[in-house]
Amino acid sequence: MTLKAGTRLGPYEIAAPIGAGGMGEVYRARDTRLERDVAVKVLPEDLSRDPRFEERFRREARAISQLQHPNVCTLFDVGSEDGVDYLVMEYLPGEVLEERLGRGPLPVAETLRIATEIAAAIDAAHEQGIVHRDLKPGNVMLTRTGAKVLDFGLARETLTAAAVETQAQTVQAITQEGSLLGTMPYMAPELLEGQAASPQSDIWALGCILYEMATGERPFRGGSQASLISSIMSANPEPPSRKQALTPKGLDAITQRCLEKDPAQRWQSAGELAAGLESLNSSHPNPGQQGSRRRDVSVRLGVLAAAVVAIIGWALWPRPDLGPPPDEGGWEIQVGVLPFENDSGEPLLDQLAIGIADDVINRLVGVRQVATREASFALKDMTVCEAGNELGALVMLHGSVRRQSEDSVRVSAQYIRCPVGDHLWADSFDLAESDLPAAQDEVARIVAARSNGVLWTAERTTPGHPYWHLSQLSEEGNAQALRLFQAQAERDPADPLPHVGLYWTHMQRLSEGFFDEPPAVSIAAMEAAEEKCLGLRLSFWLCQQVVGDVARVNGETERMLAAAERVGELSGDLSLDFTTRALVLASRADDVMARLEPRVERNGSPDCCLLELASAHFAKGNYEEAARLARRFTLRRSDPSPTNTPAIGYLLLAASHGRLEEHELAQAALAEARKLRPKLSLERLAIWYASYEEDHLERYLDGLRKAGLTD
Repeated sequence: MTLKAGTRLGPYEIAAPIGAGGMGEVYRARDTRLERDVAVKVLPEDLSRDPRFEERFRREARAISQLQHPNVCTLFDVGSEDGVDYLVMEYLPGEVLEERLGRGPLPVAETLRIATEIAAAIDAAHEQGIVHRDLKPGNVMLTRTGAKVLDFGLARETLTAAAVETQAQTVQAITQEGSLLGTMPYMAPELLEGQAASPQSDIWALGCILYEMATGERPFRGGSQASLISSIMSANPEPPSRKQALTPKGLDAITQRCLEKDPAQRWQSAGELAAGLESLNSSHPNPGQQGSRRRDVSVRLGVLAAAVVAIIGWALWPRPDLGPPPDEGGWEIQVGVLPFENDSGEPLLDQLAIGIADDVINRLVGVRQVATREASFALKDMTVCEAGNELGALVMLHGSVRRQSEDSVRVSAQYIRCPVGDHLWADSFDLAESDLPAAQDEVARIVAARSNGVLWTAERTTPGHPYWHLSQLSEEGNAQALRLFQAQAERDPADPLPHVGLYWTHMQRLSEGFFDEPPAVSIAAMEAAEEKCLGLRLSFWLCQQVVGDVARVNGETERMLAAAERVGELSGDLSLDFTTRALVLASRADDVMARLEPRVERNGSPDCCLLELASAHFAKGNYEEAARLARRFTLRRSDPSPTNTPAIGYLLLAASHGRLEEHELAQAALAEARKLRPKLSLERLAIWYASYEEDHLERYLDGLRKAGLTD
């Protein structure tokens, strides 16, 4: 089926074809509600009559909707119009990896980066119980922000043991009919034998892609289908380093392990493969980049006493020239919430649509600056971005409810950044009609909780926003953020948020060593911001987080724990990382492990759980487990916040390897941390972790010394 420009599928207006995507045709389209470009994939008319292929199409929708990962193409919507089934996904300008490979092999550093990103995406899918089954260069898009894995049209949820035999028989039957699923040059031997797909078959496919990126050639070739199958089943490809002289030997071993004929001999998880690629990338020299010389001086653990003395010079210390504050508007509304749309028109669903929006607003009051119900609901006839601009909101929450079946309702929700209209988060929930009141409350809780990460993403990626300047991790960005926060504090003395921002600004100066100020200068400014926060809104959880952080830097363990407990009471899971970190800093590792182990075992746990659990294992002396979790955190973490970058994970990784006397791995991890935080020093880290008990702090610093970090 070919769609003409101007064709409407629901609110989506077709603009132009993009190409084929698996078994569907893909078009660039315009979302007329949100005024943004999207990609629309439709099922061809000749396949729509085949229940088997239609089920595969719907399975793609289910598979993608479960995945929220920076290297997986985001699914926005699913619909059907006049017999045409379609998916709506984010529009990804860029180049398909298959097209890029047409120009030859990729540089080693680029090969390792892309392969690591694909592995991280596949690992996220496998954690959700999803096997891609058609991983190939044509299903990888290279974008400005990194690689994106596309087309889960052949994905199948991992089956229970009881169902494997049935699946194998089905696949074998299809094979005998001559219609092998997947793309043969990237198919694992067990799939060709009719066995069930597994995470290891995706790892095989990724090994084929990795080989092709490194050499410009596929590892298995044949002039016919029979000869290609024979090559896959019996041939061992020549190592990549023999084909490309600059390829490191370590890549040969990684690729060979991906392409083992026996699935049990391959990497047992994509996360493990990603860690191997990341480690090789860390140790692979980058031409033109010279390592900085490190000063070899001893650690001064007595720096806290010196800091107290240095506070006397606070008023006289020369400050950077910030100039006059810019003429900027005040602190904008953070969230606007529109009433959800009732796509089915049922009166019962009208109540649900309004009720969810009301519940979210109520949950955000006191936690975020949220527009009033009256102000937001009055703009319900506008587009999302028009309403956001009218409110002056940084992000807007928009959603819909529709009838799924006689006894179930689907709720979809999405956060949109204004004024650009890009998509920050989306999810959908299938609710049983018999339990709508309780389900409505749970949906509102989840959606409200997601505002924390969504807003941080918007703030750090919206040019001109104070937190955007902080996220640049530079002296210039820090100084500009300070200007903006100071100007906002002067304009609205009753608002605590600018003082929270001032606290973050000075905390960044302490951790990064900006402007060569002594630590005592930053600590004094942080304490001043804390005093303002307490005076303005004691019950605001961000203010309590400032209190806890200042107590941590001053080594006041009990005060830090009391603030963390209060943060938990006021915000729930909105600041899980802060409350659990406080327990780690207070040497209550057992409490952290009991709290986080079950969450990490479940799918979809926040990244912060990995970091805090890794810290707890380090505190207990379980350095191998600490290294494993820290590595996993650095691979998954995509949030370049001013104080919680992957640098923290790399530092913990370096300390763990250092304690294990694994010096090369420790040095590689430290090098990655230094890329993110060039002015790292043991002196500042000793202050940063002042709440650690003495033995814990010394073991941490000792591990970093062995990695090569100095004062």
